[in-house]
Amino acid sequence: MGYSAKNNLKVFVSPFTAQSNQTILSDLQIGEIGFYDRAGAIAASGLGRFAWKKADGTVIRSKEITFAGWAGIQSYAAPTMEVQTITVPTATAGVLYQVTIETKLPGMQGEYIKHGNHKAITGDTTTTIAAALAASLNANFSREENSYFTITTSTNTVIITAKLQSYKKAKFQGRPLNFKSLLNHPQDDAVLAVLTTAGADGIGYGPYVAEKEMFAQGDSDAYRFNSWPNSFDWDALETSAAGEYDALIISEDGAIKTAMDLVTANQDYLLFFDSAGSAPIADIV
Repeated sequence: MGYSAKNNLKVFVSPFTAQSNQTILSDLQIGEIGFYDRAGAIAASGLGRFAWKKADGTVIRSKEITFAGWAGIQSYAAPTMEVQTITVPTATAGVLYQVTIETKLPGMQGEYIKHGNHKAITGDTTTTIAAALAASLNANFSREENSYFTITTSTNTVIITAKLQSYKKAKFQGRPLNFKSLLNHPQDDAVLAVLTTAGADGIGYGPYVAEKEMFAQGDSDAYRFNSWPNSFDWDALETSAAGEYDALIISEDGAIKTAMDLVTANQDYLLFFDSAGSAPIADIV
């Protein structure tokens, strides 16, 4: 979507397992997220604002929205690693067999390509050729600083599984690499890999939440932190990179009247609760 000072993006991260049960806004505890009406009373739904209390005691509020309720919280789900398989169809002595993996590395232009090669000898079977190709690929990747894939075999099939990558704020998101693979030699046997498991980001994986939180620091409005909208305060991130979070994603489309026209102004709120964290504090009486 497009962004302007009229659009709004906020990411709230809580160490608790669910929304606050504090009956009034002034009782909100550090780290808690709650939804409160205009009078400051807790509400299950309706017209009101989300409120989140930072570690320094500051309360951050959303714009006023019509909230449908908490039933939409999604449970944590770990990322799913993509798996591709390549089956060696024939075994012919004296023929060169080659598997190619093609991907893109973060911060690198162009394609990153690795080959696994094996020239078949008398007595080789499709199973021994697959094992040799996997061994060749693993040897090539072993020269790299990072490990991008797990490469194994089962009978005559090479199995390539993506790996989660390291997370570095604003540089590496921790996501596995997108890739394609194929058996490209011998040409008569050339075949694209079969996708046996589709990759998925899951829900609430710590590094992905941290990136969204950091991005939102500079993308909410022109005066956040009393500075420019791209003023990132990395040390203030609430997310644990090793965390597992339940998520509630809310997007409300609105329109702001300007001198020229109505301008679409999206309100987006990403609320995360630690799936293994502390329970909300009991109501203060």
